[in-house]
Amino acid sequence: MKITHRSPYSDDIYTLVPRWSKYGNGRIALQLYSVEDGQPYATASVNLPEQDIEPDEVAIKDYSENEGILDAIVTAGLVETPHRFVHSGMVRIPVCRIIK
Repeated sequence: MKITHRSPYSDDIYTLVPRWSKYGNGRIALQLYSVEDGQPYATASVNLPEQDIEPDEVAIKDYSENEGILDAIVTAGLVETPHRFVHSGMVRIPVCRIIK
């Protein structure tokens, strides 16, 4: 599966591949790697130990350098559209169910 993401800082478009893994506390992590050179591009998920996150859910970082990542992974069919949001500091974090 490939994901297309437009950089929030330029008009560059990147083709990425996802890799699912887990954080140390067992929560789901999603990392994106460049198809071109295999280098890490972004960590799409965010680990929020203080929040109740179900085993089939992932919290997505869709701000700052990750702006637009949520749309890209929803369009690619990795996750459903967010069904809820949680707060972390000053940011609302979308929580999505993983599509299996």
